[in-house]
Amino acid sequence: MIFQTRGPAAVLKSVAILNIFFYVLAGVILLTAVFFIIKPALAQSEVSVEVPTVEAPAPAVVSEPLVEISPESASVSPEPPAVVAPEDRPVLVEPAPVELPLNVPESASGGSDDAPEDRPISVEAQMDAAVTAEDLGANDARILPDSIFYGFKRFGRAVGEAFTFDPVEKAELKLEHANQELADAAKLIEQKFDDKEALEAAAESLEKFQDKIIDLRESAEDLRDEQAGGDEKVGEFMTDVLDQQIKQQKMFERIESGMMDKMPPQFAERMFERIDDAREAAAENAAGMVTDVVQDADSLAKHFDAAMRNQRGSEFKDIKNLEALKRVERFVPEFAKDAIRQAQDNAFKRFGERMAKIPEGKRGGKFENYVDGINGDELRHMEIFDQLENASDLPPEIIEKIEAAKDIAARRWQEKIERVDEKFGGAEFGQRARGRYLPSFNEGEVDVGQLRVMEEIRKRVKFDDVGLNQEIEKQREKGIEKFKERFNQPDDQALADEFGRLSKQMAERPDPTTFQLISALEEKVKADPQKREFLEQMERAVKAEFMEQARKEPDRFLNRIVSNNPEDIEVFNGLKEEFRNNPEQFFAEPFEVNGFKPGAGKFIPPEFGPDEMNGFQPTSFNGFFDRAIQKQSEVITERLGEIQDPEEFEQFGKKLYGMRPEIMDTINRNSQDFRRTFERKQDFIQKVELRNWEEQTQGFMGNEPERLEEAMREKKEIFNKHIEFDPFCDESCQGNERLQVDNRLQQEFQERRMEQKPFEPGNNQPGNFEAGERMNIKEPVNNFSPNERMMKEGEPRENFERFEFDERFDDRKGTDNFEAKENFQEQPQQNGFAPKPMMQQPSPASASQNSGFKPQPANEFRPEFQINQVKEPTTAQPISNNMNGGFEQKEIFSPQPIQPMQKIEQPISFPNSEPSPTPSPSFESAPMPQPTNN
Repeated sequence: MIFQTRGPAAVLKSVAILNIFFYVLAGVILLTAVFFIIKPALAQSEVSVEVPTVEAPAPAVVSEPLVEISPESASVSPEPPAVVAPEDRPVLVEPAPVELPLNVPESASGGSDDAPEDRPISVEAQMDAAVTAEDLGANDARILPDSIFYGFKRFGRAVGEAFTFDPVEKAELKLEHANQELADAAKLIEQKFDDKEALEAAAESLEKFQDKIIDLRESAEDLRDEQAGGDEKVGEFMTDVLDQQIKQQKMFERIESGMMDKMPPQFAERMFERIDDAREAAAENAAGMVTDVVQDADSLAKHFDAAMRNQRGSEFKDIKNLEALKRVERFVPEFAKDAIRQAQDNAFKRFGERMAKIPEGKRGGKFENYVDGINGDELRHMEIFDQLENASDLPPEIIEKIEAAKDIAARRWQEKIERVDEKFGGAEFGQRARGRYLPSFNEGEVDVGQLRVMEEIRKRVKFDDVGLNQEIEKQREKGIEKFKERFNQPDDQALADEFGRLSKQMAERPDPTTFQLISALEEKVKADPQKREFLEQMERAVKAEFMEQARKEPDRFLNRIVSNNPEDIEVFNGLKEEFRNNPEQFFAEPFEVNGFKPGAGKFIPPEFGPDEMNGFQPTSFNGFFDRAIQKQSEVITERLGEIQDPEEFEQFGKKLYGMRPEIMDTINRNSQDFRRTFERKQDFIQKVELRNWEEQTQGFMGNEPERLEEAMREKKEIFNKHIEFDPFCDESCQGNERLQVDNRLQQEFQERRMEQKPFEPGNNQPGNFEAGERMNIKEPVNNFSPNERMMKEGEPRENFERFEFDERFDDRKGTDNFEAKENFQEQPQQNGFAPKPMMQQPSPASASQNSGFKPQPANEFRPEFQINQVKEPTTAQPISNNMNGGFEQKEIFSPQPIQPMQKIEQPISFPNSEPSPTPSPSFESAPMPQPTNN
């Protein structure tokens, strides 16, 4: 009626009013959504962020761990964690390293004689790898990319950027939004690592992160104009970009680490490549943006240095900072590389100062423990350790641990490659994934540091898979080819400039690795006279630098060039022989960056040359090479003695595998304890592995013959592995020992099979152990230890005797093994030989008066022992490996026929053995009773 009386015009007016009302209502709803959903997404933390408390994980409880020596823990004084200043602007004053409020035990080789079998978890390593959303300036979001509401958050961010007009503030907002996408993707991947739809959403977030980083770089020109106009905020933002880049790399490592452990292979393939692409894009665009805006090398060095100082963490944090910086270094132009090197030198100096503040005697152990616990790019770690070794002002304890740190990094890298190969196999993606972990050589550029890393990998890593070894060798050859191509310059001046630059880099480290690398390069260019001549001059320059450093600081230089690689002894022998015959090859004209020129320079002073040596004659200088060879032999032996882990020992054994006998003779001659140390360590590690084998197989070797056969095959592999990598056992010796292993393990297999046979009336064979009771075998056959290793020309292994075990007490029902484990004591060593374990004697003395021994009646007299504190013997006697415990050492081993088994009714007395006039190289045994099919 109203519309009829007012006419068509009034109706249209009313409709327009209604439309306006609905638009206003929609706007109110949208603003409400923005306030409650989108606004929180844009809110960033502007308050101070306290360093998160790092709690040490509870130590793993290991049943009766084997140790060589008694553990002692070193403590760190508890101090409150430092508080980091607000991060809305980068703090240019370096935060103090965070002290750990807990006692941290030393590592296995931390300079103490007491060492546990397993290194404790490094809290410092966990602290330096830790990164949170708040560190990135992002929120710990509840609405994640797989939510239907996440689109509103992205819309709100876009609106915020559109209505921000200041170039610096707009760039800061883009960086914040990129970090929020990264933090949200990381959280989603960690929460739903096996949800396909969630992982697709996370992959989309990583793409958005990558797009936002590229968009940020495009604003570099506007920022450069602002800086030219005097805006100081631009410089602060450049430091912030580099600071955030370090944190972003830590976040990518956190995602990748969890992905490899948990994510199913079918999902991991896509995520692996998406994460790697985003990480490379982040490093490339951060490097490009900073160098586009700041084009002065000195100013750029200050930004890099400030970004590393601004990171919080432990006293070892510079290692992780340098790792991120080296990733950025690949993408900067040539003028910026000098700035990065300057920042690296400053970081090395700070690292040395921090190490000097750690109490003497604890530095080496804490450093090695840190290296063992840190994640990241192991090849870059090796390059950092290589540079640290040549850094000044580094405490000797840290220098002595550099080689061990390289070994740890190489082993972790090998394990990572093997995990990728195991997870993805030989598929196309598996090959691409392995390629991403190999050193990368940019087109048209030679990285001497990466070439040295590949040479170190060649010496320290040997894969069981022949194909993987070939792949690594191809990558090494690729790097050498890149180096060779650098000599193809358009004119002589360009060639001289490039040669001078590469020669200077090579001469910075005149050690065996550099000489081995030059030798490989000479092999590649021997057909080209001009290139061969350049390389000969380069080698002469490196030799001259070797000469100069040996003359100025012989002790310091010696500590920096020796390693634990036996192969390097051959290099020192070659240098010694060449110096004796051609001393003039060890002097070179000084050179500058653009090539060799006469005059004063870095290498040989004018007054120090072939004709005028200031009393530093070639005949006397030969003594330096002898010292290097002796020092190298001692370092090899010391490193061998520090090893506690079977994987470390296997890695060390592979270094010796295939080594020429002359090298082994040189090590033995210069370090008399090497052979004895190796044999003792081999026996101890074998015992550890058999103990681990026992714990792993104890639960499934019941009445299943197939599982028993599998377990025995694994045990055989343990013995054969040690036989194969024994440098003191030739082919004849190895064949003899393998035969003994086969015989003894076959006998043990038959013993265990008879234990599985059901009991029948009239059958005296062991079996049918009701209620879990199992009989104790008087003459165990699982305690294999070869009685004699036949060396070349029939030479027996020195001091190789047998420890025999009696399986009288174990942890099964009806035994007193628990009490026995707690009451073992060894007598002091006499004449360098480990004595028999002390037997418990009946005594009325108290436990405190009797070293913890509990008196027992004479008719219950038993030997007592302790499994969880077994010490490695100090002689070369092998440790026989018994699953049950107690043992008795015989002075001279003589194989005795194995007696048929019978049920034991009375307490067991010790078997007597007499020396055999002629020890046999193999075991002889009576025929074993065969199981019957009843």
